[in-house]
Amino acid sequence: MIKREEAGEKSAKARAFAGASYSLDVIRLKSRDATTGAVSCAADLHAVLPEGTGSAKEPITYEVEQTSDGKLYVTVRGLR
Repeated sequence: MIKREEAGEKSAKARAFAGASYSLDVIRLKSRDATTGAVSCAADLHAVLPEGTGSAKEPITYEVEQTSDGKLYVTVRGLR
């Protein structure tokens, strides 16, 4: 689940999307760093509001890297 914090009170849009379910579709590999293993990808982020009250689709890009302790670190761009 993606969580975005906003300064001050959450907007009505932010409150509506807080309970949404999210998925990625049309995932495309843009590049891979052979030295670090990091990958850069593009995808469509789909959000479906609770009880089927609406949905949205947004194109995003993201990078995935492995940290020194073996965990994944993901940076997402394109969220509005």
